[in-house]
Amino acid sequence: MKQIDKILNKDEKIIWQGTPQLLPFMFKNISYFFIGLILSIFISLIIYSRISFENGGLKVIEVLDTPFTYLFGFIIFLFTIPAVFYLFEPLYFLLLRKNTLYIFTDKRVLIQSGVIGIDYESFDYDQIRDLEVNITLVDKIFGKNSGSIFIDIGKVTAGRGGRAIPAYLGLEGITNPYAVCEQLKKLSYNLKSDEKFPNEKRLKENSGYQTEIKS
Repeated sequence: MKQIDKILNKDEKIIWQGTPQLLPFMFKNISYFFIGLILSIFISLIIYSRISFENGGLKVIEVLDTPFTYLFGFIIFLFTIPAVFYLFEPLYFLLLRKNTLYIFTDKRVLIQSGVIGIDYESFDYDQIRDLEVNITLVDKIFGKNSGSIFIDIGKVTAGRGGRAIPAYLGLEGITNPYAVCEQLKKLSYNLKSDEKFPNEKRLKENSGYQTEIKS
């Protein structure tokens, strides 16, 4: 049994499912990766400058025991932390992609993710307030018709000055993002229409929108 089957209802049907493309998902924060690379080169040059090559061997240049020396070493250490984090972030996304799955059912949207354990997040179609498609330079370079869909379901996060800003859920690095977005938009619109105008209360002849969902 697949992991996702454990949380699907008996009468719940999968309409669409997809996984992120490898490179667009791994390098979605590529700017951070380059920052980590630059910091690593900088730190390596500093360390290299403290080493001399004598008689075919390595010798560490004597370091003065002064407060400035310790302060400088502490600053280098602080640079090392983000350098390591940013450099290995693509590896984290590589491991995360293995368990990442996006699903549209006839009832809700499901997002499966996780590196060690598997987590699930789900929301109903009537919670969708806004949809955005984002095609980045990484998608253009590394992807094959890839992009991301960001979904506003009313969640907020704290911004500057305590202002509430939307916290979007992302379907990242997926194939054919515009087509998938239209499908998601249609599912959401169909469900909202069906809740407001159930089939048994509709006129037999109606020039309005006809949904495919049966109440």
